[in-house]
Amino acid sequence: MEEEFNLLKENIVYAQSLARIGSWTYDIKKEETFWTEEIYNILDCTPKELSCKIENFLLYVHYNDKQKVKDIMDAAFKGGEGYDIDYRIVTPKGVEKHINEKVQILLDKDRNPIKLIGTIQDISRIKKLEDKLEKGQETINEIEKKGSKF
Repeated sequence: MEEEFNLLKENIVYAQSLARIGSWTYDIKKEETFWTEEIYNILDCTPKELSCKIENFLLYVHYNDKQKVKDIMDAAFKGGEGYDIDYRIVTPKGVEKHINEKVQILLDKDRNPIKLIGTIQDISRIKKLEDKLEKGQETINEIEKKGSKF
């Protein structure tokens, strides 16, 4: 049993690293959060810097996206519905990253939220590619406009 547990743990650690996805669980009653190792890698921080408080995570959220993230989190706590959101974070070294976060709410027998379980994926490379494609499309559109004038 212990060998299976260690194999599962190893699998999760490496799979999350390869996919650039970290996961977390927030216990509403205890007001504590468990973060996997990949969360620390994405945020470029240590477990001590993040600790087990979800409020500490909000310190990493980009200033312009903070209210959007707070609003969707508050709605999840009140309504018991999960969410899927893209936003930016800023690491302690000042690196801006694009994040996709997916959250599921676990309810007790009375349908009250008891835990939030989520994933955070670093989608910065995808966003950069989307920006390049968008700029390329704008260039094509400009060339087509100029070509139609002749």
